[in-house]
Amino acid sequence: MHTSLGVSFDLPLPLAQSFSLVASIASSSQRGKPINSITLPWIREAKFGHTLGIRSNVLSSLNNGSTRPGPADLIHWGRHYGERSSTFTHNEFAPPTTVSHSKEEDGYVGYFHFCNGIDYTNGPAMVEEYLLKAIGLESRPDGYFWSSNTNVASYGVYNNKQMVVTLCAYNIFGRQELRARLIILVAKSRKLPVTVDCLYNVTSQLLKKLHNYNRYTVTELPDSFWLELAVSSIVRLFYSGDDPSHQLCGTVSLPVQLQSKEVITNAVDRIIDLLPKGHLTGHRASMGAPTASGDGSKVFRYKNRLVDALKRLVLLDLSGKIGDHAISRIETAFGKEFDYVICQLYRAQHNKNNDQQFLSLVHTHLGQDSTLTQAALLMVEQVRFLVAKGHYSVALTIAARAVGILPLDFDAWYHLALCYIMERKFDQALQTINCLPVVFTKLRLAEDSVDDVYDTYAMCFMERMVYGQGISMDSFEKFFPPPKSEFLMCDEGSIQNLWYLEFVRRPHLRHPISGPFFQSPLSSATPIEISAVDAHIMKVSSPSSKRHILSSQSRGNPWTSVLDFDRTSTWGRAYDLITTIVAIIGWDSTVQAKANVFRKGDDEDGKNYVVDHLTCSREECQPWLDLLFLVVYEDIRAMMVVSSEDNNRSALSWNMIGLVGWSCKYNLKDSISSIVTSVAGVAADGGFDYFGTVKLLEIYNEFVLSDVESSSIDRLTCVYDGRSYSNKLIVQSISPTVLEEFEKQLVDGYLTLELVLLYLMKLVSWNLRWYQYIPSHLATNTLVKLCIKYDLVYIRLILRVVYETYKQQPSKKTSQGFSVLQLFATKTTKNAPAADFAEADTVVEYMERLLSWIESIQS
Repeated sequence: MHTSLGVSFDLPLPLAQSFSLVASIASSSQRGKPINSITLPWIREAKFGHTLGIRSNVLSSLNNGSTRPGPADLIHWGRHYGERSSTFTHNEFAPPTTVSHSKEEDGYVGYFHFCNGIDYTNGPAMVEEYLLKAIGLESRPDGYFWSSNTNVASYGVYNNKQMVVTLCAYNIFGRQELRARLIILVAKSRKLPVTVDCLYNVTSQLLKKLHNYNRYTVTELPDSFWLELAVSSIVRLFYSGDDPSHQLCGTVSLPVQLQSKEVITNAVDRIIDLLPKGHLTGHRASMGAPTASGDGSKVFRYKNRLVDALKRLVLLDLSGKIGDHAISRIETAFGKEFDYVICQLYRAQHNKNNDQQFLSLVHTHLGQDSTLTQAALLMVEQVRFLVAKGHYSVALTIAARAVGILPLDFDAWYHLALCYIMERKFDQALQTINCLPVVFTKLRLAEDSVDDVYDTYAMCFMERMVYGQGISMDSFEKFFPPPKSEFLMCDEGSIQNLWYLEFVRRPHLRHPISGPFFQSPLSSATPIEISAVDAHIMKVSSPSSKRHILSSQSRGNPWTSVLDFDRTSTWGRAYDLITTIVAIIGWDSTVQAKANVFRKGDDEDGKNYVVDHLTCSREECQPWLDLLFLVVYEDIRAMMVVSSEDNNRSALSWNMIGLVGWSCKYNLKDSISSIVTSVAGVAADGGFDYFGTVKLLEIYNEFVLSDVESSSIDRLTCVYDGRSYSNKLIVQSISPTVLEEFEKQLVDGYLTLELVLLYLMKLVSWNLRWYQYIPSHLATNTLVKLCIKYDLVYIRLILRVVYETYKQQPSKKTSQGFSVLQLFATKTTKNAPAADFAEADTVVEYMERLLSWIESIQS
């Protein structure tokens, strides 16, 4: 048995090899030594205590109407080096504008990282265990001692000063902040025990009260507090792990609450118990503003981050048994109160044909409480079902009823407009789009923050890059040491090119693709690389472009990503509808339909114009929609210009062309070809195209893997994040034969199984390098559905084949003798493309353990 963080499990388990915790801010002398636990990042603060102060300011601004589940857990480590120490006075990675040290710092240096996924159900014992292992302390019967592989001298603790380690965790449901502090006084000999004291305080954001505890009185906190803290942690685990725009640099995603089927089932039970409080966890900005029907129940009682976490857990199970368990628990605990959530679980279950259960559930609500919020939401689900089946006229009628019940719900209006589009009633579609309750924030957004938390590393890195400084390789490896495997005695899930050579050759890439770096490939490109991108593409796709600014304002974030701007905000989803119309009937016909529907601003006739689903009255086009048409026009025009040019382009240029073309639905095959060209070009140079890889896997999920489920409830929408598979719907609307041919071309050419697994291995390894010890939804969903489409054993075999195929081959020995051929041979100067894998890479073993983990969940 192996025990860590209060959870026990039998070996071998796939994620067990990267589970227990240890200090990893090692000195250079420690690097390369085998360690026995998960590796953690430790980022140095420019000013001691600055990170804790930022968190306090963020919490004071949180309110009940927040769309976010609170900040990630913060672990802060204060070490004393002394005011005259070079470690204190000299910081290699400091902002160019850093102020001088203050007396309050007293020779202390702060290090920190963020964490999601900690299982707090064991209460304070787990908190202390995490903090002790994070800094390298072991608890023994005769006291606390440093572990054998801990370089205590590098921690600056031999000077009779306390070392303070703080954990901050936010309880979404109680609006409470827990702060646990370990106060450590180190003996001068490591053979003597270390003195450790633990203090706690809990601050209520609602009551504005502070309660202090010690390690004995902290047991007064009720079990419900720790359970809510555990659920808060798992909600944030998926919130930031599946959407890097919400992820701070230095964030660790722990797999502790996902280790086995039993552990996942327990997490499901905890989530279900808190369903009535789910609205407190926030919701996706793409859903729009909160709204309700006559019964007073708001939409976000049923559509929130807590329900998202529940669906995410159910989606991990190949067998669908965890889904059955969750449905049974909800019915027993709440009756029909959360039938909409049950409906979502029907869609999330694998290997279960739930079509009849879904239709029965919808029919029951439509017959009994057809004016309630939950009934309207189920109507929208029925609309999706009918659209996927091609029954557009029936879907249109039901969508209109849903809008009547929830007149301010964005999702209801969106699907009504979609039904008009598929019915080829484009005038009514535009009129409906004009009435979409598109949301724009009126608050001033901090451009240096991720969910209002200042991203210290990202901002400092970008500021230093302006001066050509960046971060040295030595400091980078101290802040972000490569994850190590306890049992393999080597790197965990590594690819040498991605983990080492990439950062040596390209210093500007020494950061995760998260937060502000998730905006676009342009955000991490050098000026020389950017100069090679076509000016027309730059204008429409740069972080300062109109569409990105409007999308970010609609989303309520300081930035948005080129990968998902058209699905993460209400404005982006309106963009998706307009580009769908353009893809079906062309730009000229769309403009003509717009002229038919809307009157000009100076056409005053004194009448009040309202939406009429039977007649198409002329009304004034909303300013945001007028601007949206301009954005779409510029995108299409840019694609037409670059498509007519026959120039040699860089990989970055191909990438941007493909991403822009896919989002505006301009020649889908050419867009895929451009992205594939970019990914292959970067790989040939030994690099990794993150954005191209993610987009290709998303395309594969949309067109190929969306059809592998037993249920056919909705194959045109992702049940987890609600994204619409608009491009697939467009191709399908032409004819099923065209769709079938398109999918065949994908799986036989651009996205063969071997290439998909190659991309998947690289994405998983890249995320693991940045301490994402539980893969993202895109990775796990792709792997699970590949196992459904083919077979788990077959996927395991092909993974090995892919690894061996793309692995660097040993160089051939040259003959030592002389030959006539050598005399007349022509010397070649062209370098061979870089191999994707090296002999020392461990990613294939890690992928095999992921497959074993998936297999263990379904057993």
